[in-house]
Amino acid sequence: MKSLGEMLLRKEPFSEIVMGDTAIVRAMIEAGVRVATSYPGSPTPEIAEAIASVPFDQRPFYFEFSTNEKVALEVAFGASINGHLSCPFFKSVGLNVAADSFVQLSMMDLLGGMVIVLGDDPGANSSQNEQDNRHLARLAYVPVFEPATPKEAYKMFLEAANLAKKHHMPIIVRLTTHVCHAKEKVGFGHWEPRPLDKTSRFDPKTGCYIPLTAATVYPMKRRALQNIDAVKKYAEDSPFNTTVDNSNKERGIITIGACPFYR
Repeated sequence: MKSLGEMLLRKEPFSEIVMGDTAIVRAMIEAGVRVATSYPGSPTPEIAEAIASVPFDQRPFYFEFSTNEKVALEVAFGASINGHLSCPFFKSVGLNVAADSFVQLSMMDLLGGMVIVLGDDPGANSSQNEQDNRHLARLAYVPVFEPATPKEAYKMFLEAANLAKKHHMPIIVRLTTHVCHAKEKVGFGHWEPRPLDKTSRFDPKTGCYIPLTAATVYPMKRRALQNIDAVKKYAEDSPFNTTVDNSNKERGIITIGACPFYR
């Protein structure tokens, strides 16, 4: 029987049939995530199960189940402002608990970047409601990647991580139940372990982290809007934008996420 933990730590490129949640963990490893946090809840608990399959002494990042989602987000925030890529992941309604901190994130200088993985639940298969967290993302000026398959979940996480590190910002990878639990053959890339540099990079003099009063908030909001503009330019030419030709040249349908696969 194959060992999930051994598979996730393979250094050479390989292909394997995996769940969307499992593909996310391999992407976290390849992207160089240093801190992952969560509070359990469907449809994302298999992310934690995949992390747990990697022996603690071989795990390339720190992971914890926090007291709640707000604490998980703030632990990830602490890692990010110290220069480390971080990844909190929640169920859909989990973002409600973290919202008080989440809505400020885009204004902060997240030195290491942050990728937030959300498992939204259309159909309320395991949730209290069908909330669409893209609305909260728009409220907080946070870009969203929406994969349609496990393969896209893997690739979009890597791209989100690159953008988050480049612009020192938070980015959401929004999964849905069908993407989390679907299985697909995914081609993974090369990974080489790198030692953790524990040098402290946080310096309150280099960036404001207290959004309070107009004199402070407006410059911080300007930064968030500039980041959104930069990501918007990327999105217009993104390799994830694809077209499917058909015989009708007068009309087209724009879709995102898993919609085209569940007609």
